[in-house]
Amino acid sequence: MYCKTAFNPLTLATLLLAVWAPRISNAETTGLYTFDTMARNWSIENGPERFFDDSGNDLHFDVTVNLGTVGLSSDVPSVAPQDSLSLDYNFQRGLETPSTDLFTIGTTGQLTVEFWYKPLLTDTLRFILSTTNGPDTWSISQATPLVGGKQGIDIFTKDSNGVVDRKKTENQFLDDANPEWSHMAFTFDNATGFMKMYRNGVLETSSINFGPYASTSHTLRLGAENPSDTFSGKFLMDDLRISDVALQPGTGSGVGELAWNASLSEGPVAQPRDPNFGKNWVRNNPFMISAWSKPADQQLYKDANFQTALSSEALPGIAGHFLGSFNELSDEVRTSVQWGINAGVTGWLLRDEVPQDKIAGVADAAEYVRLVDPDSLIYVSLAGINPTYVDDVITTIQPDAFMYGFYPWEGATNTTDKLRAHLDNMQTARQKSLEYDIPVFSFIQSFDDLNNPEQNPNDNNRLPSGSELRTELFTKLAAGFKGVSYYLFDLENQSPRFENALLDENGIPSELYPHAQQANAEVLALGESLRYLESTDWRNVWGGVTSFTPNTIPSWDLNAGQGQIDSISIDGPAADLKDAMVGYFEDDLGEEYFMLVNMWHGVGLDPDDLIADFTVEFDSSIDTIWRLNRLTGLVEEISLTSNAFTFSLPGGTGDLFKINNSNFAGLFLSGDFDLDGDVDGNDFLLWQSDPSIGNLSDWQSNYGTSSSTASLTSAATVVPEPTAGLLFMLGIMALSSVRNRTNLYGRQSNETT
Repeated sequence: MYCKTAFNPLTLATLLLAVWAPRISNAETTGLYTFDTMARNWSIENGPERFFDDSGNDLHFDVTVNLGTVGLSSDVPSVAPQDSLSLDYNFQRGLETPSTDLFTIGTTGQLTVEFWYKPLLTDTLRFILSTTNGPDTWSISQATPLVGGKQGIDIFTKDSNGVVDRKKTENQFLDDANPEWSHMAFTFDNATGFMKMYRNGVLETSSINFGPYASTSHTLRLGAENPSDTFSGKFLMDDLRISDVALQPGTGSGVGELAWNASLSEGPVAQPRDPNFGKNWVRNNPFMISAWSKPADQQLYKDANFQTALSSEALPGIAGHFLGSFNELSDEVRTSVQWGINAGVTGWLLRDEVPQDKIAGVADAAEYVRLVDPDSLIYVSLAGINPTYVDDVITTIQPDAFMYGFYPWEGATNTTDKLRAHLDNMQTARQKSLEYDIPVFSFIQSFDDLNNPEQNPNDNNRLPSGSELRTELFTKLAAGFKGVSYYLFDLENQSPRFENALLDENGIPSELYPHAQQANAEVLALGESLRYLESTDWRNVWGGVTSFTPNTIPSWDLNAGQGQIDSISIDGPAADLKDAMVGYFEDDLGEEYFMLVNMWHGVGLDPDDLIADFTVEFDSSIDTIWRLNRLTGLVEEISLTSNAFTFSLPGGTGDLFKINNSNFAGLFLSGDFDLDGDVDGNDFLLWQSDPSIGNLSDWQSNYGTSSSTASLTSAATVVPEPTAGLLFMLGIMALSSVRNRTNLYGRQSNETT
């Protein structure tokens, strides 16, 4: 995989914060702002920087960035774990209310700021809270160590005449060698000038030089933005509460009192991951077809029937998968994850081509994502298909799915070694998917790098033809792959070595675009059922000319699948690469499907240039089969003549068939849990024994419904409306209409004709 420009979270830092926690409500505290578990529980309204409590009170914070962003701490306390906000002043970070939207202390003349606090690092001054407009300013900071590793809280005030007063208190609890979480509270009364500091409900120190203020509106800042590196340090802060009343310590839980006696708000608690999470995700979402990029023209992206985005930026209107570069669990990773959650990310590709020495670090990042975003898919891209390496990645990171990339189309011709390696890699990935019972996805080549000066021109990747693109897509469907991602869609922000993709350098659709557009529509139609099927066998059907066979994929024989097919023949004159692949599947009921793919492809050749006829003969017990039409999404019943069926396929294309009946998995009525074509009492009993099988409301809504064509309606809805490319291809696909054949081959024990 080629590396794309790394995601820069600096421009997205203000999207860190998500939803409000319950507000403490009382007539005395109508101005109270409760920021419960700060890193996650702020609501975003009217843009990323404006925040409101649940009564509509406005408090506006800007993220001020010079060298870094607000990040989440790597420290994991026993309470308020990953949800604590960390401000690292080595990178000059701060949150503040800007002068354009002042926090008005003078509304009541009183102020309380309270929060949970934990010091980190033993260096210099660490600003915690401050106002910025002077000369009447104040700040609360953690001071340089005093003696014996002990540190103090420094309260600094400057009145309207510029007179400075400082109060410093020595606190063992600030010892960095053994830092503790403490509840800190600072109250101010403008009428008296009293500033008081409490720790865990006990008065630590106070200042009487804090007012009256000459003005009543000030910028309130969390952390510091210092133009130099004078101030540095790091601390954790959580459960920030700001009130326009000078609260009292009291019991720590009463009305109008500081919340010192309350526990830190619990952060998310890790839940056991359902071992079938990946499989269920695949079943509950459209067949995944994405492309790596941030398409400048999202309409062209959607028109090409991509229904998932793969990007490090949000794409409005498209389900998003986050493309990460997570090598370890760091503040930057947490920042990216929090942004992604707010942006509506539904899947996480944590790392492309995971290096062997980064597996453990990626595993830490995966654990964090599972904790804070338990409903989203987590997967990784492999750096190769070596079985031992694949085992290490899957067992250590424990992804919900995995993927890899292998780009077979290079040079002026297709080499047998490259094609053999391509198929053998697919077989290894297929076997690992079955071994670990998690879905496998794949990158699809849709680029060229003909401008790459570092490679021999004969080794440079080229833009595949329409028949080559389909060969890669449909062969992987037949192997049981559950999703694909094109590399690349466009060339925005890509290396100059790339010359073309689905869109060229000017953002204009390339010659490959209409082929991808039509193929994707067909993949979506077949994917409605393939999402529910498990690969049971995968065989090569040799056409008689191609000078290679895969090393690891068996040739078709009578033992393939459930043994109900007696022969598969490729009709007409033999030709190089005029081979086939056949994949076998079973649904949850053990009923069999098969998918036959025309592997005929060539440089510069379209699918209609390489149409091939196939004859499939079944055992004597089978006189009818069913096909899921990839153009319409409808189920077709095919009556066999002498137990055989002949049909045509364009180059690189495959069809999906079912042998037992017309009930294709995934196309059934909602509530038809046993997939028998009707919703009845048996489905309720099945749900009773295993409620995870589906929703009872679906059974209630459709009880009594019975239709052998129920699948037609649901399947038809996923096929995109005809585009120009689709209308063009429909004429070609008409050549694949059903024909009954009377001259049949006898029962054979090999794959040749």
